[in-house]
Amino acid sequence: MYKVAIIDDDKLIIEGIKFSFDWKKFNCEIVETFRTPTAFLEYLKSGNTIDLAFCDIKMPIMDGLTLIETVKNEMKLEKQPLFVILSAYSDYEYCRKAINIGVVDYCLKPINKDETDAILEKAISKLPPDNSVQPIYAAKNFAQIISYINENYHEKITLKLISKKFFFNKNYICLLFKKNLNTTFSNYLKTIRLEKAKDMILEGKYSISEIAEKTGYADYSYFHSSFQKYFGQTPASLFKQHRLRCGAFFAFDGQHRGSVRQRALLPVRQRRDSRFPSCRR
Repeated sequence: MYKVAIIDDDKLIIEGIKFSFDWKKFNCEIVETFRTPTAFLEYLKSGNTIDLAFCDIKMPIMDGLTLIETVKNEMKLEKQPLFVILSAYSDYEYCRKAINIGVVDYCLKPINKDETDAILEKAISKLPPDNSVQPIYAAKNFAQIISYINENYHEKITLKLISKKFFFNKNYICLLFKKNLNTTFSNYLKTIRLEKAKDMILEGKYSISEIAEKTGYADYSYFHSSFQKYFGQTPASLFKQHRLRCGAFFAFDGQHRGSVRQRALLPVRQRRDSRFPSCRR
């Protein structure tokens, strides 16, 4: 799990942050809280590591921005923590400086509970994949991701959407695809869509433009070029080839982008349905 620390001189603020976020949802745990920046620095000097630190901007002796600069510039850490600034001030100069030193987010206190998921999601997306996740847990969640894609390939699916839905950062999802299937997320989604499109073409129930839409392609031209590149032939040529193998003679009507028209040579019984789906005898 990702290790989280909270640095704030106000005990009530620390307790509020602890209970405002759904840490488990994002595979995080609070390992330590600190009332002073110096205590946090000593913790890091002792060889402890932190993935994500929530830090108050106004504290005695050392402010949050100085703390972050000290960690980044003066401490030779093998693993640098990411920082989220907490402040009761919406001062532009504070915000500008925080951005310049590379903080992940700048949040005003009190934190709006409706925004906590977005704050954590943004922070986690910038961390490397958590390699401590148990294999069984990872396998279970990957199976759920695959199942979701297989069932919803016709929808607008993106890596960002999957990341939000299953609460994994995008880098970790990419790692799962590479490790389990030796492919990328985008290639897997494309393969599922095009294989489904092929099945639909061979069934003969829909026009090719309808099939493009039903397999998640809003742009027909992109579907056409993707299909041709993947299968080595156009959707229309596959359809005609399949029908010829079945002993039926069809003409492709280019004006309807994939609609089919039976020839008069077909037996009368078969002419009644211009979209009969298969080659069954």
